[in-house]
Amino acid sequence: MRDNDLKSSNFFDVAKFPLIAFKSTSVQPLGNNQYKLIGNLTMHDIAKPVAMNLLYRSTITKPMMKKDDADFKLHGTINSIDFNMGSKYPSAVISDALTIEAYGEFAKDN
Repeated sequence: MRDNDLKSSNFFDVAKFPLIAFKSTSVQPLGNNQYKLIGNLTMHDIAKPVAMNLLYRSTITKPMMKKDDADFKLHGTINSIDFNMGSKYPSAVISDALTIEAYGEFAKDN
């Protein structure tokens, strides 16, 4: 029931807005394998600049491909009201803060 509510027009409205996009504009080193990833996030056809924390975790070698992949963790918080999400509920019921967390591996293109 919760997942269906999140997919509904109350929140993400995936039927009308099936895609969320992020396009980075810069990466700023902060030290200790940490970076500030800055870019534009688009949800519900609304684009807003956001800053996320990016942590380089390690480089791993894929045994089958014999190639190195860089392993990252992304973490940040946005205001859901900025993207017209969850506005039907008072902030006492649902927080306006929406936490984004993602993990990814990136291969060097040869």
